[in-house]
Amino acid sequence: MDDANARSPVRRHESPRHNELGQVVGFPLPDWRPPPLPPHESVEGRWSVLEPLDPERHGAGIYRGLRLDPEGRNWTYSPAGPFSCMEDFATWLQSIASSEIPMWYAVVDRSCGEALGFASYF
Repeated sequence: MDDANARSPVRRHESPRHNELGQVVGFPLPDWRPPPLPPHESVEGRWSVLEPLDPERHGAGIYRGLRLDPEGRNWTYSPAGPFSCMEDFATWLQSIASSEIPMWYAVVDRSCGEALGFASYF
């Protein structure tokens, strides 16, 4: 057995688990515990800053950016949207802003200080 397999918490003789559809979903991890959530604070990047989402501060800039996508393609993998008016978008932002899972951030352009988009981490 190589070093990587020796460190693995999975025993090679165990069978993988299957979900209700018969799909393999992995091996049992009886001692697994979820890690703590990361701090919900700003993350500085070269071109942008991720800031904890503040609907009052970030909402209008994000909405302006989203309006550049008239077909709504940016919403393909989102649980909501697209929104036809700022009021509906602002209401939705208020409902998600304090969520811990997922944790929402505004993507702020460093050069102008304006929120241009948003992202979430599960």
